[in-house]
Amino acid sequence: MITTGPSLLPGDAAVPIDWRSVSPGYFNTMGVPLLHGRDSTDADGADAPRVMIVSPATARKFWGDAILSAVPFQALGRAVSSLVFGVRVHDAATFTFVAVALVSVAFAACLIPAFRASRVDPLVALRHG
Repeated sequence: MITTGPSLLPGDAAVPIDWRSVSPGYFNTMGVPLLHGRDSTDADGADAPRVMIVSPATARKFWGDAILSAVPFQALGRAVSSLVFGVRVHDAATFTFVAVALVSVAFAACLIPAFRASRVDPLVALRHG
């Protein structure tokens, strides 16, 4: 097994591995969400670089929480992409537009009442309140 990050286990630690071969689209068919990385494809043949898909528990055991730190953001992206047709998980333009739109609406929701309140004479408001 070749990894790109440092392992939390000692170099001489024996690790039992249970492996299975699956075809492309297996996880999607079974309804298993991929939290990080990519699914296998038809290009992952004998001549391609070897890849593996591991469970969150295995990733945490070997690499700690470093890999899983991006999971909440990816889960949010997957949730939005499953709810809105045509939005990809990593669609930066859509997520940027939505963030700007939400901030603009929140700003307007604060600004309009504040502007109206600034035009009221405090003495009149206290006298009639």
